[in-house]
Amino acid sequence: MIDEVCMDGGATDPCLDPENVESGNCGSGGSGTGSGSGSGFGANFDPANFYNGIGEKPFHEFTDKCAGLQFMWDNYPKNEVHGYITSAGNLIVTEVLELQGGFVKGLYAEDGKVYYAWPYVEGQPSVAHPDIFIFQQNYYIPVVASIHTHILPVEVMELTEFLIP
Repeated sequence: MIDEVCMDGGATDPCLDPENVESGNCGSGGSGTGSGSGSGFGANFDPANFYNGIGEKPFHEFTDKCAGLQFMWDNYPKNEVHGYITSAGNLIVTEVLELQGGFVKGLYAEDGKVYYAWPYVEGQPSVAHPDIFIFQQNYYIPVVASIHTHILPVEVMELTEFLIP
């Protein structure tokens, strides 16, 4: 059985709480490393760099990529599931799509880096992401890879099993 890491609750960095960041108690940050209180973009920020708009808080997060991939496969057999590998090596699961697929949202690209973003009012992440930061009321996690599952309709799977023994 796959153990999910810190799904609801668990220890999180107090500097990722928007009230603490805005109070000035977490320092001025820098480029988004450490406490998560850095600004990250500054004058370069362009909302047009969002792919399909802002995302939603990841609904599953794993420090073990293999466990996360297995969880995606085992728990959503009739859906396409989408997520990202973060620069810290964590897996975040962000979308469950219908069998026919769909589109994902939440990616922001800036200066050759890609981030997954969601409004901080939806809550902080469940696992530690050392390079996360808040900018303009959104969390941003640098991501390095996209992961998704593909599901075939039963008819296609049965035909495949018949044609390829």
